[in-house]
Amino acid sequence: MPAAFTIINVLTALHLTLGTVLLYDPNKLITQDALLVFGEAMAMPPVPKSFASGAGLAGLLFLLLAITDILVIISPSNLFQREYWRTQAPFRATFFTVLSGYLFLSKPGYREWKNDFPVRNRLIFTWSFLEFVAWYLVFHGLHEEAKRVQIERKDEPGTMAEDERNYDIKTRPQDLAGF
Repeated sequence: MPAAFTIINVLTALHLTLGTVLLYDPNKLITQDALLVFGEAMAMPPVPKSFASGAGLAGLLFLLLAITDILVIISPSNLFQREYWRTQAPFRATFFTVLSGYLFLSKPGYREWKNDFPVRNRLIFTWSFLEFVAWYLVFHGLHEEAKRVQIERKDEPGTMAEDERNYDIKTRPQDLAGF
């Protein structure tokens, strides 16, 4: 699970950074070259001029998300962390998949929509797509880790799986019922 936890730590640091940038200088985020390249490649509309007015609230939400993730990361229970992220990763990946799909399908020129939603821009699309990719990688890493742990437990002596392998088929009660 080190890979999944590394991605979670990077995402948490990214949320903390995004929250801070959106609070103090949202225009710095809008002028990033990577955002321009990704948005132009997907033919997404540019960020509207009115973006800066709602950026403070978005920054606070990113900070809240980062703080809640930090609280889980620093919790002493490793089992709690695993279970928490195993429930959060599929939910977040699904949410960002739906959001990315909606933004892509509602871009100008692809399909005409009655109202112009302010979230249909390259900043929101780029963020939701990258979040989807990251949470999918976390989900996959946690799934692989759970499989590895399950295989390791099967090989431990004294476990149920070991007892089942050593169980003689002729001594099972249902086989003795006919005698």
